[in-house]
Amino acid sequence: MADLNKTDWDKLYDVVTRGSADSGALRRIIGHAKQGDFTGYRFSIGNAAKDMRYISEMAHDLDRDTPLAMAVHDFFDGAAKAGLGDKLVSQLMESETRDRLFRTEE
Repeated sequence: MADLNKTDWDKLYDVVTRGSADSGALRRIIGHAKQGDFTGYRFSIGNAAKDMRYISEMAHDLDRDTPLAMAVHDFFDGAAKAGLGDKLVSQLMESETRDRLFRTEE
């Protein structure tokens, strides 16, 4: 499975799962998705957007905003606003979902 930028998901997954970023969630999201099963992690984009909104609001209230947290919030919020809120997070690896999210108007 390769992405638009020619990322080899198998190689990337192999490298990431050998380091400190390895987790059960990563294995359920990417491990299944790289085989074409986008239902391995049953968590919606809408829920991710909501959770990131809570985290961003709390960080802001504590004067602890970070560019990374804001970028993740903006990404999931944008995906939800693009009508992808009911899709699963792992479906972000699916070509059709990425095409909807990153579609450019002509």
